Amino acid sequence: MDTNINYPVVQSNDNSWFLNRNYKGDFATAGSLFLDYRNNNDFSDTFSVIYGHRMGNGEMFSNIQKFANRQFFDEHRKAIIKRTQETIHYSIIAYAEVKANDWEIYNLEYSHNRMSVIKKIIDNALIKRENTGAEKYVMLSTCDGAIKNRRDVLLLKADGV
Repeated sequence: MDTNINYPVVQSNDNSWFLNRNYKGDFATAGSLFLDYRNNNDFSDTFSVIYGHRMGNGEMFSNIQKFANRQFFDEHRKAIIKRTQETIHYSIIAYAEVKANDWEIYNLEYSHNRMSVIKKIIDNALIKRENTGAEKYVMLSTCDGAIKNRRDVLLLKADGV
């Protein structure tokens, strides 16, 4: 895929450690792509969140904004997450802009029924595909370069789960 999103995903015991550290733990302005500390690291949760910076040089999650373009969205339908012992295949189903402080979306302890959050993202998506349902979803979340309190998100659903 031509998005340049091809990085290790890390996790710590909070959501700030890897904001400005690379996957080795060394200082790095770009930080790392990291899984929310409340998610299981095997992506077995109904709803997992991966965070990453939008870098001006096209690195990390900068290319999520490309999905706001209908043609780009239509041409890019699949994503994968490679784990040590497996590769998980996903369909890209929605691009949305959400508030950074949307408690319902970003507080993973809010509800055990995350399907209502997934529905909210899909219902408010700027661009989306039909969602035939899935058991597991991953949301990629990055800051918006122009609007401080906005996050650009890409919602993926697991294939064949």
